[in-house]
Amino acid sequence: MRGVKWLFVGRDGLRYGWRFLIFAAAIFLAVQFLEQPAIAFLTAKLHIAPNALSAPSIIISGAFDLILILIVTGVVARFERRRIDSYGLPINQAFGGLFWNGVIAGFATIAFVGAGMLITGGMSIQGIALRGSDLTTSPFLWLVAMLFVGVTEEYVFRGYALQSLWRGAGFWPATLITTALFAGAHLSKPHENAIDIGIIFALGVLLCVSVRVTGSLWWAVGWHAAFDFGQFFIIGTRNGGQVPQGRLFDATFVGPAWITGGELGTEASYFMIPATIATCLFLPSRRRTPNRKTGVWHKRLYNTHCMMPNLATWMRAKDEKWFQPFFVKHPDIQVCDARKGDVSTDQMDGLLLTGGSDIAPEFLRQEIVDPTLIDKDADPVRDRWEFEAISKSLARGLPILGICRGIQILNVALGGTLKLDIPGHKHADQKDHDIQPLRYDTTANHRFEKVNSSHHQAVDRIADGFEVEAWCATDDIIEQMRLRNYPFALAVQYHPERGTIYDALFEDFFASLNDH
Repeated sequence: MRGVKWLFVGRDGLRYGWRFLIFAAAIFLAVQFLEQPAIAFLTAKLHIAPNALSAPSIIISGAFDLILILIVTGVVARFERRRIDSYGLPINQAFGGLFWNGVIAGFATIAFVGAGMLITGGMSIQGIALRGSDLTTSPFLWLVAMLFVGVTEEYVFRGYALQSLWRGAGFWPATLITTALFAGAHLSKPHENAIDIGIIFALGVLLCVSVRVTGSLWWAVGWHAAFDFGQFFIIGTRNGGQVPQGRLFDATFVGPAWITGGELGTEASYFMIPATIATCLFLPSRRRTPNRKTGVWHKRLYNTHCMMPNLATWMRAKDEKWFQPFFVKHPDIQVCDARKGDVSTDQMDGLLLTGGSDIAPEFLRQEIVDPTLIDKDADPVRDRWEFEAISKSLARGLPILGICRGIQILNVALGGTLKLDIPGHKHADQKDHDIQPLRYDTTANHRFEKVNSSHHQAVDRIADGFEVEAWCATDDIIEQMRLRNYPFALAVQYHPERGTIYDALFEDFFASLNDH
């Protein structure tokens, strides 16, 4: 029985491979038994050919696709206690900078292919194909249709599907599996050939990499929508033998198939090979960006090997199991543990200060009357790294979250002092149960009636710039404070990683990493 349970259940509950299979099966069954009959009924009522390469037909199928995907993703999101937009489509980034960056890249890609066809004589334009009101309605309908395609195809293949496999097997296995499914979905297209499928597969990998680079699907949605809008509406190339209805140009494709793509259109054109390679240049790379609140400019590292937001920390081995459930919800964030190897904060996007032994005496900014109050297992190497990491993070305006020892070292780093021993705060049940009552400032973003707090040291004199947000209700020990006039620097004495009520606190911190 234990072996059978291991097959299905891991440390995070149901294994992610099974979660992916359940998600994929739910999508497949819903499409077969719900969506397709509904589309057939609606297109018949509206007198629209359901299989035509037209904007109205695509809008109807795209709308049903989107509803279906949102419902299925919503169910799994509820199971994982996450927001429905947390699988790559954060609503606060909708149609923002990443989207328009992708749009530019998509239009550039299709423009290159179209120009290649024209220059080599593979395509000839006789004029504008639209007349009268179609000049305004047709581009609008095609724009809506391609937005549906961009959102739905990206979210179904590179949303929950990619992220669940990513968490379970790693990025590249997840990329290859989801991209194989993405390419396989095109095999039913008439006249399909190796070059078309190969290009589609390469583009699928590229779009997966864009998710890893940006931590979001919005770049991929923009690229996908713009590319398809360009090939179907502007160029009007065939797709699976079908000619797009309501296309902009009256164009003919008389050249060989290696130039025009033949019955398969632009994706099967050999011009797509250099265009796909060149698209990599449009992916966000090493760049300098200003912090929106501090105005500080900093470098942010993205490349094909380390494309996630990088979170620097020093974490004890025994604490990893507590933080893992929070990290696993954000596979786009790369956790870099200085305990395991050299970590440079110059290439970090945030700092997490976790629990541990007392700060070594030589780093404290106060008189130590009784040295026996300080743990004998103090770690000066860790102290030195964390003080340096704090200094560099503050200089660059990076998000900082301090937990347990983290609130103490952050306070000391900024000039504060500590209570070296506090009675009545280190009982075992206080660490794992939310039983310590708090008083809190009503303006604090995160307010808890009771917390899980167990320590023998605490903040004494508060460093300049901090604003206390919560105190122990029985003896006023500081339990939560925030750095004023700073993008994000929150420090808590309690242990949110060990509780079930602190998700919003971590989500706030992780959101600040992606916003930075």
